[in-house]
Amino acid sequence: AGEMLAKVIPSIQRTAELVQEISAASHEQNSGADQINKAIQQLDQVIQQNASVSQQMASAAEVLALQAQSLTNSIAFFDVGTTTEPTPERTGAGIQTLAAPSLKPPSEAALPQDTGEIGQSKQDRDHHDEEFERF
Repeated sequence: AGEMLAKVIPSIQRTAELVQEISAASHEQNSGADQINKAIQQLDQVIQQNASVSQQMASAAEVLALQAQSLTNSIAFFDVGTTTEPTPERTGAGIQTLAAPSLKPPSEAALPQDTGEIGQSKQDRDHHDEEFERF
């Protein structure tokens, strides 16, 4: 029985060493799984942030496109010698075409009559005004 016990003891020690190695490997695996889990959580947060930022950028791009459209329509009123046309969505919105002013000289009837005095017609001057001399 002593011999048998002497043979079994090294096997028991070897089994204990193997159990310890298995335990250490299991702890390492658990630690690695925790690190992978944390990395996946961080990746999920980054993906959610990117999705949020991309939605904000899409909204901002849409607003900028509308503002560009509005500005294009606003400056379409001015003739700068180019052939660009306002975009069809808002053509003529709020823009009125005014007739060009007439450049012909006024008629003789519209001109003021020469009275000889500023602000007075010949009938308004009395006979004493003729006594004054102009220098």
